[in-house]
Amino acid sequence: MRRHTKVAAAVIAAALFVTACSGDDDDSATETTSGGRIDRPATTAVATETTAAPDTTAAPETTAAPAQIAGGDTVALRDRDEEVRATTTTSAPDDARFQDYGANPFEDPIENALSTFAVDVDTGSYTLMRAWIREGVLPDPDSVRVEEYVNYFDGGYEAPEDSTFAVYADGGPTPFWDARNDIFRIGIQAREVPERRRQDVNLTLVVDVSGSMKEQGKLRMVKDALEVLIDELDRFDTVGIVSYNTDARVVLEPTPADERREIMDAIDRLSAGGSTNAEAGLILGYELADDSFIRDGVNRVILLSDGVANVGNTGPESILDQVGDHARRGIDLVTIGVGISTYNDVLLEQLADQGDGWYAYVDTAEEAERLFREQLTTSLETVARDVKVQVEFDPDLVEEYRLIGFENRNLDDDDFRDDSVDAGDINAGHSVTALYE
Repeated sequence: MRRHTKVAAAVIAAALFVTACSGDDDDSATETTSGGRIDRPATTAVATETTAAPDTTAAPETTAAPAQIAGGDTVALRDRDEEVRATTTTSAPDDARFQDYGANPFEDPIENALSTFAVDVDTGSYTLMRAWIREGVLPDPDSVRVEEYVNYFDGGYEAPEDSTFAVYADGGPTPFWDARNDIFRIGIQAREVPERRRQDVNLTLVVDVSGSMKEQGKLRMVKDALEVLIDELDRFDTVGIVSYNTDARVVLEPTPADERREIMDAIDRLSAGGSTNAEAGLILGYELADDSFIRDGVNRVILLSDGVANVGNTGPESILDQVGDHARRGIDLVTIGVGISTYNDVLLEQLADQGDGWYAYVDTAEEAERLFREQLTTSLETVARDVKVQVEFDPDLVEEYRLIGFENRNLDDDDFRDDSVDAGDINAGHSVTALYE
């Protein structure tokens, strides 16, 4: 965005549209509430539309972001970049699969004033990059999804007390590129749900035990991560386990989470070998989750894998429809990636998007601790479904703009108010940051 001398005098208006759907297409209601007008160093009108979880219909809070976009020392950044390149190879492993979604172009607000996208709380792209850097390998450019790098970090937004979301906005110049351009930031922070008040959870763990999971301690990493997860559940939660290689099998029927020894014995018995039939594993996992469905609780399938599939239908397109059908019935999918080589980022990321969940990657024991103890269990409850954001830029103040990242989450402007168009879900405590140049 240019003309930042005018940005400081602009005003931003925020509105949140909450659509509560019961699950029956013929029984839904829409409530529209407007946030207050607030002075802000930005040049847009912002709106967010969500399909809320059943008990969430409050209006959002819209306030100033907690801090301006941080600057930096461009000389120091360049020196660090040269140092990294001097000690790293130039490419990721050949057996890792990614998809290039391109980069959003600059738009002329006279011709296209609206920017619309679905929220995304995935972080897998960032932690996968970190794992490669530690191995002395630069990440494949196709693996970089900027929004996942940004959203890995805590935005510092204060959670609302009496509404579903707090919406933040700020902006300013950046030292990282063209000095004539500004960065505009939108932050969305979901309300938090205390552990003692969260809904009961029905978890189905779908674990890849194919031959590729022998490599690089992948299965050991999965087992250690699951031990952390099990410790965070309580006696009202249930855990079922499905494993798959050439075919799929139920390792543990749904079991109360306080039966820890029985659950951990089932996890410890997992061993790797054979081919990879991810489709069979997910189908059986969803069947098990459906059999133990909690009507007024959280129902979630967690897939732990390197994403490789070589038996049965191996592409994401072949199983996405089935995953989406289960998600529409209230069973969400979280995908957790492990391993550096023999890794399929495309499958894991797209499955999570279609399954109304999120995608993360575990590269260290510390990351497993952060993900399963500090993030997953505190954010199990979904507070809003199909969350969309639409920003309108004022052509009198903005020459051109572009959304940084979210290339595979862009929506048509007309989709913003179309409840039939799928978008991202937000769980308790989650935050989303979107940046515009």
